[in-house]
Amino acid sequence: MFYIATNCPSSTMVFNWFKWTKDRKGEYPKIHPTQKPLSLLKQLIKIFTDEGDVVIDPCAGSGSTLRAAYELNRNSYGFEIVKDFYNKAINQMLNKEVLEQIKARTS
Repeated sequence: MFYIATNCPSSTMVFNWFKWTKDRKGEYPKIHPTQKPLSLLKQLIKIFTDEGDVVIDPCAGSGSTLRAAYELNRNSYGFEIVKDFYNKAINQMLNKEVLEQIKARTS
């Protein structure tokens, strides 16, 4: 993650980072070749949103951002044009049984 400081005379780039880990094997389905770890997505969602906010993912791919938002009590919308990724996201990452288990755990 980086910020460009536009009010600085030289417009320098400031790199800001935090530690993140990969998802444990088998914890979440691996659907997309560029799928991000849910732990990383959750950190970003916590930083930039509050509970009840809406998270929008215009390139939803595996649906991992939508899953992370759901687990953090955020509403979300995702868009995916590749039908294979869409179907896998719906059937594996976002299926009703999994979402019900998450809701029961967090209630």
